Amino acid sequence: MKFSPSPLSHSLLRLGNPELDKLSLESFSCVQRYMGDAGLKKGQSLADVVYELMLICHRFPAMRDEVYVQMVK
Repeated sequence: MKFSPSPLSHSLLRLGNPELDKLSLESFSCVQRYMGDAGLKKGQSLADVVYELMLICHRFPAMRDEVYVQMVK
């Protein structure tokens, strides 16, 4: 595992669910925006990015490990 300036094409962990795989791509996009590797959406703040990540982790507990691994990456 190493730094990648480009978005992921699939989840880093085997989630076994296409919906969670799609969410993993969205969450990695949030991580990249927070870290400054990707631009913020128009009108979006860093707090909005963190809130979006927290919502994903709250609504889908299976995504917590995926988001953790994405942050480490």
